[in-house]
Amino acid sequence: MKATFLTKAVVALSLLAGALAPAHAFDTGHHADLTREALSEFGCNNTAIKIAQVENWLVDYYTNAPAASIHDLERLHFDNLRSPGQIRNYWCHLTDHTLKAIQKAAKDDQPLKVLALLGMSLHAVQDFYTHSNWVEVQGAGKAAYDMTTYFDSPNVGGLRTGRYPNADPVSDDDHGRYLGGMNHDAYGRPSWDRAYVYAYAASVQWVGAAKAWAEKARPGIWDKVQAITLSEKQNQALDFDREAAYRLSEWIVTPSGDNGHWKGWGSGSPLALSGFSKVWYDTENSIFLKHFTKDQWYKELTDGLQGTGDVGPALPTMPQFPLNRGAVRIRTTLVEELPVGATELRIDPGGSPDFFARVRVDGLTFYESMQLDKTKIQPFWMTIRFVPIVRGSIPIRYELFDEDGGDETDDLCDINPDVNKKHLDFVLDLKTGNLTGDLTGVHNNDSSAITVAGALPQKDRARVTLVISTRPLFR
Repeated sequence: MKATFLTKAVVALSLLAGALAPAHAFDTGHHADLTREALSEFGCNNTAIKIAQVENWLVDYYTNAPAASIHDLERLHFDNLRSPGQIRNYWCHLTDHTLKAIQKAAKDDQPLKVLALLGMSLHAVQDFYTHSNWVEVQGAGKAAYDMTTYFDSPNVGGLRTGRYPNADPVSDDDHGRYLGGMNHDAYGRPSWDRAYVYAYAASVQWVGAAKAWAEKARPGIWDKVQAITLSEKQNQALDFDREAAYRLSEWIVTPSGDNGHWKGWGSGSPLALSGFSKVWYDTENSIFLKHFTKDQWYKELTDGLQGTGDVGPALPTMPQFPLNRGAVRIRTTLVEELPVGATELRIDPGGSPDFFARVRVDGLTFYESMQLDKTKIQPFWMTIRFVPIVRGSIPIRYELFDEDGGDETDDLCDINPDVNKKHLDFVLDLKTGNLTGDLTGVHNNDSSAITVAGALPQKDRARVTLVISTRPLFR
């Protein structure tokens, strides 16, 4: 095998054996959702979005590599910065390196590299808002959802980040995991939603700046970036890489207590992880993975990101996030399998269901974290979709599944009282809060819940409780 291939294999096998823990960051699903929404704002097609999502995830995946050179990637998690000065220095270097790298890729007419660098750098941008105390300091006394980014207010005092486990060994490891620490990595953590909203505003701001940097270096390059095309083989590899980002994150389980890292705790499955990992590391590296193991494009971003040493160039003026969006939230607070009749099978005849939700809001689909082998759960599932405030109404589809292997065999559960339909379709009126369709009534900003359930003679019946609300965005 080639050395570049061995790197992926060693990481996959080490994760499977529990020798490595997943990188500390917004969980994979949240990074992917943030990256997609930000690039969508600038007209990027699905291929461009998937490239940036995969490159964003590979920062986490290869941070776990045993090769010393890969450990440079730890610097892209925005950690180990214990003062406002160190944080400012990091931002100065990250911005300067990203600007220069993207402009060089644009001058060389490499739209794929522009997207790769954008995905990698967005990982660090997004991590600042989950790994620091920005939510607590900048957002103190403010109602959700404030959209002020670091570039909007760079002189905030009292800022610091947590410590990444493989660096800065003399400081306390206060990053924490799902049950403690200062992180906001998943939606079971305090103030996760506020960190996510800050990261969304910052991601849009960053992509807007990257577009301007690229266009200045080579006018017209953004047209190629946003409408990028790949060969059929490359598209297949890209889809498999994105599937790996989902499945390896979803099913990861380690002796140190990791139990899923797609969007929170509860989805770890050693059996499923073992099967997928074998396929993953036996597959030839895609061009996207080779950017890490061979081309090492990330190194154009990582120099000087320790936060110490020479102060970087001055912070540039960045475009502000336009206040023309609002947040639609769908929270799931209860899911349970309904009792079965004498002639009715359980949802999973071999055990308890592995519930997960697929929620489509105004054209974008969100996958909420599977909860393994439970008949009743009170999940932290929260879908946040940013929508134009001028829109009159927003279509929403809610589907509940029992995962049976992670493919088309997943069982769609019946949560609709209409015996002819299993999923829920409804429309949210942004101005009045009225719900129409399969759900009716008036939502009231988290103070009311809606419970619906499937009805006989449908099979695979379940009950869900949803809380639907909207939030304004302000700065």
